[in-house]
Amino acid sequence: MEPFIAGPDSYFVLENVGVHSALFAFAAPRASVFHIRVASRTGHEIRISTTEYNFLGRIQVDGLEQGSEYTAQCLAGSSSLSSLAFKTLELPSPGPCYRFAVIADPHISVDRENRRGRLFTESRGLLRETLERLADERYGAVFVLGDITDSGSVEEVEQSIKILSSYPGRMFLIPGDHDCGDKRGNVQTGDPVSRLFPDELSFLRTWNGPWGTFNVLGLDTASGDLSDDQLEILKDGLSKRDFLIILSHHNLIRNPDLLDEDSCIRNHREATGILANAKGAWIIYCGHKNVPRKLSFAKGCQLNVSQLSHYPAGFLSVEVCGGSLLHQFVPIRSEALRSYSLRMLSRDWSPSFEPMYRYGSLEARSFILSFEDAAGGVL
Repeated sequence: MEPFIAGPDSYFVLENVGVHSALFAFAAPRASVFHIRVASRTGHEIRISTTEYNFLGRIQVDGLEQGSEYTAQCLAGSSSLSSLAFKTLELPSPGPCYRFAVIADPHISVDRENRRGRLFTESRGLLRETLERLADERYGAVFVLGDITDSGSVEEVEQSIKILSSYPGRMFLIPGDHDCGDKRGNVQTGDPVSRLFPDELSFLRTWNGPWGTFNVLGLDTASGDLSDDQLEILKDGLSKRDFLIILSHHNLIRNPDLLDEDSCIRNHREATGILANAKGAWIIYCGHKNVPRKLSFAKGCQLNVSQLSHYPAGFLSVEVCGGSLLHQFVPIRSEALRSYSLRMLSRDWSPSFEPMYRYGSLEARSFILSFEDAAGGVL
């Protein structure tokens, strides 16, 4: 169910799976016309090809049957690149009727060079392009999970405010450690954090939409901890039977699949105990380490979201479908930039920059969270 990556210049990746669709990215060392054949066990088959010779690209295959197992084969010219297996999602209720997006760790930088697969030079353009795309496609709201800037400098804050203020819809922001700390020996003037986050850094708000009402809880984990006051806010938000969206830069629950020790808040045991006693269903969207991973727990789940400017480079699209949330990872528009980021991190020997690790899991890229299942603790 996971992607095939043959090397830095050749890959066939399953980016996301929907109810009736699947998105593939591919690359080969020689320019070719790419062909993708998708076939189910019941004999349902779809073939689609690129129209131009190229080294890399993407193809979305539509018209698939929901809840069905498929095999996908990719050919570069007449040579088989690879094949992989997947299963489409099965939507338990009608929809979709409303969408929101989750963006993690834009890392807006004004003076950094690209390194280890990080697209610092392109960071401003990637965030601007993504917000324009979300506005054009009429997303109802955007959640931004901290590390909006790379160093918290005045210049980066000013650039971030300019880009973020261009989005016409509802936006929820929380801080990350890069926004609130002196990450690179910066001599700061004024108070950049208060300019980026003019309202409270932690909040519990009601978000009304055409589908009903969600409660949104934003937490400030930039220091790597939750204060006693924030633990009380978390407890208050989870004391109701309403569904709760929680935004946190760091993980609140320790995930054993994440290699970095600092991926989780230091007082995670207190937070985990509060989550275990929640009255209603919940979901936590996290940034910081940006390896797509999903961890189910009690009446909800914790989801790590990839960042825009580092492979796998994209955002999370969430559709409210009756009593469920349909999640799909959406890569940035430029496959060339994603391929560059992948090649650069492929040359780094650190385990936390290994391509298959950075990809995360397909389950964290495409899944359906049913409120009823979450409330019953059977995710």
